Amino acid sequence: MEPDRIVIGQEDERALERLEELYVPWNCDKVRVNSRTAEMIKYANNAILATRVSVVNEIANLCAAVGDIDALGVMRGVHLDKRSSPITPLGRLAPQILTYLVPGCGFGGSCFPKDVQALRTKGETWPADEHAQCRA
Repeated sequence: MEPDRIVIGQEDERALERLEELYVPWNCDKVRVNSRTAEMIKYANNAILATRVSVVNEIANLCAAVGDIDALGVMRGVHLDKRSSPITPLGRLAPQILTYLVPGCGFGGSCFPKDVQALRTKGETWPADEHAQCRA
């Protein structure tokens, strides 16, 4: 009930008006795009998050392999980088992502695995002419 943003995917003005009415109670950024773009936002967001979780776990594996390295200490140090966690005069703002970018059992759930696979499949089957258009 406290989203950081709401993505509104729609194809016509009437749908957009109704969706905007529905989401009036939420005070957050609202991204208005077509339905295909909204779907890609979901896939891209989940793929990026899954990648970040995977990288943290690989760093933890490397720490264990080298030995005498505290993987949690490494991640605490990484999280202090202002590019991930902005610093204010009154203290540090901690983005929510940092609460779960710690070594663990990997990623799962209902969305990350299927969304990563969907992006991979689309990338492998996307016609070459669409790639060229996208790069232009």
